[in-house]
Amino acid sequence: MSSACIACYLADLETVLFSPPLPISNGYQPVASVSGVLVTLEVCVCRNCGLVQLKNPPLPEIVRPRRHILYNEPESHLDDVVDLISRLPGIEASSTFLGLTYKEDSTLSRLSSRSFNRSRRLDLREDYDISASHASLETIQQVASSRQMHRVAEKIGRSDVVIARHILEHAHAPREFLAQLCSLVKDSGYIVIEVPDCSRALRMLDYTTLWEEHISYFTQTSLREVLARSELEILYLEVYPQPYEDSLVAIAKRNVVPLKSTDSTEDVSRARRFGKLFPKRVMQIRDFLARAENAPCALFGAGHLSTAFVHLAGIVGHVNTVFDDDPGKAGLALPGTSIPILPSSFLGNAKVPLTLLTMNPLSEEGIVRKFKEYSESGSRFLSIFPSSKRSMFSHLEDPSDEED
Repeated sequence: MSSACIACYLADLETVLFSPPLPISNGYQPVASVSGVLVTLEVCVCRNCGLVQLKNPPLPEIVRPRRHILYNEPESHLDDVVDLISRLPGIEASSTFLGLTYKEDSTLSRLSSRSFNRSRRLDLREDYDISASHASLETIQQVASSRQMHRVAEKIGRSDVVIARHILEHAHAPREFLAQLCSLVKDSGYIVIEVPDCSRALRMLDYTTLWEEHISYFTQTSLREVLARSELEILYLEVYPQPYEDSLVAIAKRNVVPLKSTDSTEDVSRARRFGKLFPKRVMQIRDFLARAENAPCALFGAGHLSTAFVHLAGIVGHVNTVFDDDPGKAGLALPGTSIPILPSSFLGNAKVPLTLLTMNPLSEEGIVRKFKEYSESGSRFLSIFPSSKRSMFSHLEDPSDEED
């Protein structure tokens, strides 16, 4: 049982929130079954470096999916990122580029379109030596934090640029993970890291940001801290605004830089408020959904955000249907519940006064337009995300952070 921070290694963690028992969010099962593993997330903040993190998160084999799942990340900023990469000193047509996972495919494709053709993406079986069915980021981060990366470098050579999008936040040991990435890059090369910027979610009390597969919840301050302690010098650090969570992109090179004193006051204060107001936010959600004009409700989207929202707020009894057009989820239930997942074509027959949108906010207006007759009949679409213009939280009071 570790009590040390995974970024600065100091035993200065402060627990700000204990979640209720949650099902593994990829644990889809038939409607008749609600069995499965339950985990409790202990959310902590390091008072020294400010990193918000899960203490003793579930092991990779616990969260490994039992079906094929791909997670889509924002891409509207990738042209700009590729521009930055292409202008780095020493980068030319003969430079080599390496991606860690399928999340780098679109970036490597953009590089190829600009005549940077010497690129490859690591393969689960051939490079990581991973044979587990449906293994994904939870297993890759584990292997990528091991000496396996040295064997990969010996086999394929070291690259000029290594790109790792949306995996560092999955790493149980982020500094060991980054150290192994350094073994894949040339001494003069670059590492491109992209993670979600969790500042807005923490500030706006968006508890769906909590996920058993995300170990670290980075801000600009805490990402700088982790990279500096991993002997990586940041050349660029950009925040790209996105509808749900902003993208935080760093381009760094191997270099020992003097550690600067980190002012983590804002990060620590924000995390404490996030934890303190959790019970009040839960009660607000329950009270809102218990009103006659909102009950029962449905969800549109059966991803991990829906599962987090339902179980963190304890509203299983307020939801009678989940709509999702993923054929792989047909006939299954939202994890940890017996709530059926139905195609969106059933929405018109649902006879619910409220449907909560849990999809990417970019999709919300398209869904509303597609089901215009539903909303015109008196039913409503609201979003579970505080930052959405359709947010359900615009109908609620702002939680007070004053002392009781």
